[in-house]
Amino acid sequence: MEQIFGWPLNPAAREASNGQINKKLTMKTMKTRFALKAFVLTLMASFLFFTSCKDEETISFSSSDNNDLQSEASMDAQLEDVSDLAGVAVASDAGTLTGARSAGSSRVITPAGDTRFSCATVTLEFAADNNPPSVIHGYIHIDFGTGCTGPNGRVRKGMIHVEFNGPRFMPGSTVTITTENYYVDGIKIDGTRTELNASGSTQDAPKFTITEEVTVTFLDGTTATRTATRTRTWNRMANPLEDSWTVTGSAFGTTRRGVEYVMTITKALVFKRSCAISSKMVVPVEGTKELVTGTKKIVTDFGNGDCDTTITITVNGRSKDIQISANGD
Repeated sequence: MEQIFGWPLNPAAREASNGQINKKLTMKTMKTRFALKAFVLTLMASFLFFTSCKDEETISFSSSDNNDLQSEASMDAQLEDVSDLAGVAVASDAGTLTGARSAGSSRVITPAGDTRFSCATVTLEFAADNNPPSVIHGYIHIDFGTGCTGPNGRVRKGMIHVEFNGPRFMPGSTVTITTENYYVDGIKIDGTRTELNASGSTQDAPKFTITEEVTVTFLDGTTATRTATRTRTWNRMANPLEDSWTVTGSAFGTTRRGVEYVMTITKALVFKRSCAISSKMVVPVEGTKELVTGTKKIVTDFGNGDCDTTITITVNGRSKDIQISANGD
């Protein structure tokens, strides 16, 4: 076949050659398209796998993790409620400030305005060594009897005992809180909490160094323990119902599953008394903390001041909102 520079001179031959070239080009285009399609499918598969891994991170907050978080939050709520009840009771009578024996050494007192005491009997008595002004020492007993329902619907029963040493809010004074068959909505709180006034002066917002040893028994009979060292600052207002308090520090113990945990407050927790009075559960309105069990770390964010039970949890960099339950479930 005659050719010029490799190209056939005969028209029929040129047509055949063109067909072969077009066929090769078509096959090459198909191969390119197939390769491109395979590449896209690979990218999509990788994206789906990556998303699936991220979803796994999102749902890695298991029912056991939720149980640990809920029970720790419930313990925290119950103990802060007990502490605030004790603080209100101590601040409600001049006898805890001056040691005065007016109206007898043992008498019923009334914490004004706080409806949590509406169905409780509160009694103040001085210890035998009470000798003002050098020694001010006495006890307050908050008795909810065999069970009474407060205005917020919480059912309390049993007793909270408060021992005070030194004038209230005086630097160096102490308040020791113990419970006796004390239940809130069927949850039993056993333990002792000691609060040492670490304020710089009586003019400061009272600041207390707290140590506590507590066991909480939940509705299903499981128990959780807590040992804590914390600092609690009482932010007093002209209207006591508008008081708030901030808490820093850490705690450790065992969860209801018998697993050891460590809780660390990473940004001061803020509590409002108005929320404590009106709500079924005393939940911080601000602040963050970390709960560590084994290799799992759960970060909890309590928000920006709203009085509710919604919190944001973060696990492995993934976050979601959940509700805290009053009974720890």
